[in-house]
Amino acid sequence: MAAALYDGGTQRLSAEDVEDVLAILNDLAEWELAAERWDRVNRLVDALGHAVAAGDPDAVASVTIELELLGPLRATRLGTTPVGPPPAPVRERVNRLVHELVKPTSSLREGDEHHPRR
Repeated sequence: MAAALYDGGTQRLSAEDVEDVLAILNDLAEWELAAERWDRVNRLVDALGHAVAAGDPDAVASVTIELELLGPLRATRLGTTPVGPPPAPVRERVNRLVHELVKPTSSLREGDEHHPRR
């Protein structure tokens, strides 16, 4: 569970939004994909970072779904393009985004279960 809500731009991401993003980013670290698919994942992780920074829950959900759909296939045909783990640029972007999402924030919503009692 996310430790805190992320407060981006003018909108806020819910704890559920943050949990969904963290789940896909954690899964992504285990994926084995072809280089072309990693290029697409890299662009989507970048877009996800922008959506998170803007605090745009609709964009976050949309990009998260796109990332889920790019995940590895369960079966691999003979003679297909070789696959590999996330390249360094993807791992670095994922790490930065995870750290951004889990860092403590002082702007939690009033009434949120994680909001400090006054």
